[in-house]
Amino acid sequence: MNRAIVLLLISFSFVYSQLPQSSGNLLHINVNQDTVSLSDTLGFWQNGINDYHSKYRNIIRLQDSVYFIREQSYTPEYVLGYYSVAIENSISGNRRDFIYNSATDMIGLYNIRPNIYELSNGLWIFDDVYGNGFLSQSDSFYVNDIEDSNYLYHISGKVDSLHFVIWNENYNLKFYLMDLSESPSVDTSSVINLNFDYSDKPIRIEHFSDHLYFIQTSKGLNLYKFQADSFQYIKNVLANTDYSNMCFKQNQLYAYENSKLIKHELNLTDTTFFDGEVLLEGDIYVDRKYEYAVKIDSSSVYLYDITNESTLKTWDISGLSYCFKPLIDYPDIYFHQTTNITTISHRQTLPQKILFVKAYPNPFNSSIVFQLENILNRKVGIKIYDIRGRLVKQFDKDKIGNSHQIIWRPNSLSSGIYSAVIEDGLRRQQIKVCYIK
Repeated sequence: MNRAIVLLLISFSFVYSQLPQSSGNLLHINVNQDTVSLSDTLGFWQNGINDYHSKYRNIIRLQDSVYFIREQSYTPEYVLGYYSVAIENSISGNRRDFIYNSATDMIGLYNIRPNIYELSNGLWIFDDVYGNGFLSQSDSFYVNDIEDSNYLYHISGKVDSLHFVIWNENYNLKFYLMDLSESPSVDTSSVINLNFDYSDKPIRIEHFSDHLYFIQTSKGLNLYKFQADSFQYIKNVLANTDYSNMCFKQNQLYAYENSKLIKHELNLTDTTFFDGEVLLEGDIYVDRKYEYAVKIDSSSVYLYDITNESTLKTWDISGLSYCFKPLIDYPDIYFHQTTNITTISHRQTLPQKILFVKAYPNPFNSSIVFQLENILNRKVGIKIYDIRGRLVKQFDKDKIGNSHQIIWRPNSLSSGIYSAVIEDGLRRQQIKVCYIK
């Protein structure tokens, strides 16, 4: 291995080893409460314990169920760019994992983690290596693999009844309008190619009026008109901005960037935005609809009404352990809380080790054996991917059956690091293997 790469990996591991090891749960606060109950907790997160890192990213409410989006990574895998994202039911603890691989960033496209987008009929998670995951209103899980070399990267917004998406087709970015409301499958034959220039890099879209849209690109915030299945550039409305998080409503543009909540007034005379006004600054977080914000200091939590620009409520947290990164789903707020509690209250959990897999020898020369121990005796499938996220081998569940040993012989493949993903329908486990000819 190149000496510079070795030194980089060593320094990276050293930096990670210096991160504080901590764990905790989610502390729940309802806006109707005047005090915080230490017993009202759920979930579990941890940082740096056995090289494992996890946190909660979003909260989604579907009918009577509440789901959390959970990010997970391992330090050795982080070096190679491997993560997983899970949908976790807040009541039952049932979790479905989706694998994410940022190794495709090497081709210089986008550094976007799995995009989470809520549709009227449920929740989609689009994964830019293995396809997409879908959670329906009936709490059923689906996974649909997209064709080879065609990966959905990002959903920027909605245009009429269609969704504006960024797509990677044979390592070239394409911009499409797609109908995502039918089923958990993606019909690539019905897309409309909008032919944005690659240098534009649209990353966010907000509807203005009729067929006019504000689109954030790498060049600033621009006004476009959508007609004849294409976007026509009109003008720049806010220069020198790169807002990846923003929301337009009631002639106000709100942006959440660099620990600041910023408001821009729309000048109706020439359809441009005035200079921004900072509404909040510091340790603040906003919900997805930019209706409420939460600010935290050493002793208090403040709930802020963004539209009316007023503080609704304050809670005293001076006696609590460290709280950070809240998830806001009004009237409920969930905080990551540092604690020694390792059990999850008021819910049942699934066994953490549905699968136990050994791979040997590793590194290997001509063949490798995957030794399976399946606690629930479910059918197991194995998919093997190269460092760029391409599927190179698949062992189907029906062919594996109840076998406990799977042998893989790469044969014509080149030496390198491969990722084996083993799943039984409830859990996924990922193992890095090194093939040396």
